[in-house]
Amino acid sequence: VEVSGRTYPVELVHEPLENENDVALGITKAVTHLHALGEGDILVFCSGERDIRDAADAINALKLRNTEVLPLYARL
Repeated sequence: VEVSGRTYPVELVHEPLENENDVALGITKAVTHLHALGEGDILVFCSGERDIRDAADAINALKLRNTEVLPLYARL
């Protein structure tokens, strides 16, 4: 995928959920998989503040090396 005006290439990866009731589990599986592939940034989109907080907590619980989680939502 190429977006004009960007200086870095962006690769989009879609990971379908195995269980739609456990979004945090799906996110942690995807982040773990992408982290194992090598260096690079990972951007996760969630639908609301609660989902963002839950995802951030789940990713932080993985304690991945050289990883910083920055939750961003409108109220910040």
